[in-house]
Amino acid sequence: MNSIIQRISEIEDAASDIRKGAEEKKKQYADMMAQKTKDFDERSAKETAEAIAAVRAELNAHNQDALMRQREQTQNAISEMEAQFRKKHTQLADAIFRELIR
Repeated sequence: MNSIIQRISEIEDAASDIRKGAEEKKKQYADMMAQKTKDFDERSAKETAEAIAAVRAELNAHNQDALMRQREQTQNAISEMEAQFRKKHTQLADAIFRELIR
């Protein structure tokens, strides 16, 4: 009888050791997955920030080009108006004067 009880006790001890080992492996696996998740999140955040920075730089360059073209077009329009005014200022003044006295 004692040998049976001793054998059952040995089995219980072995089962307890197996359970402890499984719990330790489970904890190690959970820690590993938490680290992998953290690494993935950090890598994703970095890649996203880099992509956003690249898009911002591209948009900024595009906006600067558009602004420069707009300035050139505006300056050309002003120069054209000034040239027309220099050529026709007398005619324009006469037309305005006639319109006012009508």
